[in-house]
Amino acid sequence: MKLYRKFLSVVLSLSVISSIAFPAVAAEKNFINYEADDVLIEVMGKDYSSVVYPTTIDGFLMRLYNLVMQRDYDTQGINYWKAKLSSGQMNASNVARYFFTCDEFYNLNYSDEEYVTVLYKVFFNRAPDASGKTYWLNQLKAGKSKRYVLEGFISSTEWANTCLNYGVVSGTTTVPTASKAPSTSVTNFVKSLYTDVLGRSADVGGMSYWANELTYMRKSAQDVAKGFFFSSEFERIYKNNSPEDNVKIFYKVFLGRTPDSSGLTYWANQIRSGKSLLEVYNGFCNSTEFASKCAAMGIIPVMPSSNAQYNKPEPVKATPAPTSVPSTGVDKSVKSYSINTTSGDVIITGYYDTQMAYDIFILLNNYRQANGVAPLEWNGTMVVGTNVRATEIVYTWDHYRPNGHLFNTVPNGNMMRGENIAKASYSTAQGFFDEWKNSPGHNSNMLDSSYKTVSISVFVADSGNPYAGPYYYFAVQNFGR
Repeated sequence: MKLYRKFLSVVLSLSVISSIAFPAVAAEKNFINYEADDVLIEVMGKDYSSVVYPTTIDGFLMRLYNLVMQRDYDTQGINYWKAKLSSGQMNASNVARYFFTCDEFYNLNYSDEEYVTVLYKVFFNRAPDASGKTYWLNQLKAGKSKRYVLEGFISSTEWANTCLNYGVVSGTTTVPTASKAPSTSVTNFVKSLYTDVLGRSADVGGMSYWANELTYMRKSAQDVAKGFFFSSEFERIYKNNSPEDNVKIFYKVFLGRTPDSSGLTYWANQIRSGKSLLEVYNGFCNSTEFASKCAAMGIIPVMPSSNAQYNKPEPVKATPAPTSVPSTGVDKSVKSYSINTTSGDVIITGYYDTQMAYDIFILLNNYRQANGVAPLEWNGTMVVGTNVRATEIVYTWDHYRPNGHLFNTVPNGNMMRGENIAKASYSTAQGFFDEWKNSPGHNSNMLDSSYKTVSISVFVADSGNPYAGPYYYFAVQNFGR
């Protein structure tokens, strides 16, 4: 019978990934094809103080990833939250609430002092002053929750000023005190409303009013445009124009271009068939093309809804388990384990081979000592997350979890700084260890002197599991400092 073991070698430093394929190697009297992944990350302690962020929605979100999560942003995450903000589904305060209450943040285990410091950096865009820091630390010591302190920062004038600076709607009733001059894009948009909709030059007072309403995000592009398209001035023009001329106005104002022939014909026919001015207006201002134009101009296309606050209870901190050696009692009865994926929960069946995990732990420390590197302590707290990872890689062979988040967002994953993963149709501790040792990336993780702790898990998938096969043995090493 041909046995398969697969090892992909991937070195990940934050968001940089490279792949290496390994040839088949002889082991355990068989040709065995290995696949594994190794990953090294630097999360906590990276210095983002010198980063200059663009004063855009992207810059606002980059700051949250860097300052709150203490890691580089990922493009998928930026695009997700940008869509939420740009479409008006969420305001800046609700996005910030999510970052400060999600599992990834809780797993970082910020101390009270670290928590208050990062609040100042994110919400006030500065280091804490001594008196303010003392005040909030005393609030926490007096029993106030971190959520209470968070809301104190969200309701502040400085947060309103920070949101104004990045061009995002805070979602609070607090009025910013900072001043901001209308950009050229804002000015040109308002000029277009006067010249293309009303057919005249802007009056100074009106120009200033509408430009400031957009700049200070008191009104969205849709709100301002509505003031022009539903004015008595334009209603007279609309009635006297041909349907084609009216369609050309909508294209120029909302899409910034002349209409294509099919679009011109479609909308002209809609007007002739009795579509109201409001229906035509909604068709253009709700288009994705107009939203993209607004994003390019740095204008809010629609005001965020007054959506409910993102409320998630603060978790109870886990009590650290003994960190001596792993358990060696193997229960081979097949059990069901639920894992969360982007498309819902799925069930993985199998058992944990704790004896093999222990054997890998011994091999690893013997190897480190033979190379002049201090042995690692077994991390009985971190292994909770490592067990989760061993089941997750049955479903998704990646350092990103099935739910789309990085591996160190599992329970107690804040301790994890590196990861090796492997899978095989059948294996022993020596088989897994030898292939990790023979791979430069895996080997580097195992001999890294900066690591102080490790947790290891081996999951054996049930042969009837629809997500397994031809691989049934899944091994994970997580390294901590």
